[in-house]
Amino acid sequence: MGVEVQDPRTGQRWRGEFDADYIEELTWKTGNFKQFGIFCSMMESALSQHSPSVHLDLLTYGDLESLRSRKTGAPPRPPGAASPLRTRRYLVLVYSVEFDRIHFPLPLPDVGGPEPPPPLHGDPREELRRLRQE
Repeated sequence: MGVEVQDPRTGQRWRGEFDADYIEELTWKTGNFKQFGIFCSMMESALSQHSPSVHLDLLTYGDLESLRSRKTGAPPRPPGAASPLRTRRYLVLVYSVEFDRIHFPLPLPDVGGPEPPPPLHGDPREELRRLRQE
C-alpha cells in the first residue's frame, strides 16, 4: 500500500510504502490486530468519511510523542536537531469503538517540495516571452 500526502499551502510532500506484513505487525503491536485487507478497508472508509468509527490525522513526531506520553505517562522524547524525525509526518488511522480508541501510525518520510517544473527547452528568454503570452 502506498501513501502520499501533500500540504496544499507549501507543496511539501511525504510518502511511504507499506506491505501486508508491516501493517499486520503494526496492528498486532497496538493490541488490535487487523488483517491487511481489513486495514485497507478501514483506510478507504476513513478517506471517504463513510464511517464515524475511523478517521485520519496527520501528525508530526512531536504530536505523536505527546499522544504517547499522555497514554503512558512518560515524558515525550524530543528528536535531535538533525534528526529526520523532525521532517517526518505520521498518517494516523484512528479507530474509535465504544470503550477504546486505537491509533495506527504510518511513518511518512519527507520527499521534498512540489514536483519540479519541466526543464526549459531552447533559449530561456524565448521561453519567458512565450509563457508571458499564454
